[in-house]
Amino acid sequence: MNPAECYQILNLPATATDEEIKKSFKILAHKYHPDKNRQNIEWANNAMADLNTAYTTLMKLRFREGFKSAAPKAQPAYTQNTAQKKNESDREKKIRKPESGTSGKKKYYDPYENIEKSIDPDILTTQFVKIREAAKDELYKYFQYGIYNIARREKISNKNVFNKIVTNLKKNYHSINRLKELTDDQDFIKHFNTFSSMIYNFYMASECVNIIDSYSDVIEIEAYRSFKKGDDILHPCEKEIFYDRHNRGFFKKNIAESLILKSELQFKNTLNRYPHSTWAVETKIKLQYVLSLKDYLYLFFSEYRDKK
Repeated sequence: MNPAECYQILNLPATATDEEIKKSFKILAHKYHPDKNRQNIEWANNAMADLNTAYTTLMKLRFREGFKSAAPKAQPAYTQNTAQKKNESDREKKIRKPESGTSGKKKYYDPYENIEKSIDPDILTTQFVKIREAAKDELYKYFQYGIYNIARREKISNKNVFNKIVTNLKKNYHSINRLKELTDDQDFIKHFNTFSSMIYNFYMASECVNIIDSYSDVIEIEAYRSFKKGDDILHPCEKEIFYDRHNRGFFKKNIAESLILKSELQFKNTLNRYPHSTWAVETKIKLQYVLSLKDYLYLFFSEYRDKK
């Protein structure tokens, strides 16, 4: 489904804000919900599936696109000092023009010194750790404020907290992607990809909004319960990884691993049994998040041992 179709389904212009997209989605979800259209269940199920796809497609696209300022920044007065800074900035851009390296690292040609330079791996590591820790702080806040609970998130104060968390996670995501441009080292790239994928899928999973859990259709009831079971298994797992272990002082890795595998199996079973349910879209999103969380756990905690 392309973006133009998504905006059309949501009855919105392409200039709509994220909040307007969420608001329209909720209104239309209540309107198209099968329980509100019992005389035309098949149509309602198809409409809900299209609506879910349109919503997730747009939120996915906006997260990956990054930021676009609403208005141009004011230009500072031009001074001799401004000119000097501009020259330094232009020189820095020239130095950072990437060339393919042969030693696993990007090479940058410095026209002023007439030599190729490599990015110091220690600098990449330091920058990545800084970004990673900032992202982990945001994930901690998500559970600290309890805004994984959709009803609690709707309160104005918590909504603002959630929006700030999302904004910062977007910054972290795009900062990591910029780091990838500075290296050819596959170990660095693997860590960058794994962490940025986890951030992205965490966000998408957090945007799975449960509208109504009462269905007259038996299949939809079973699909919802199966989805909810997987989500109930997943929640204590992610809470252990991002929140509880920091408060406790040690990590129950074996428990986290066990829960992640159980939730993965549950979501896969849901998709196998109810592939055409209105809950299929949310289930796929949650499953993708589980897989990225599992990759993150195995890569970043590979040497961690549970406390005896």
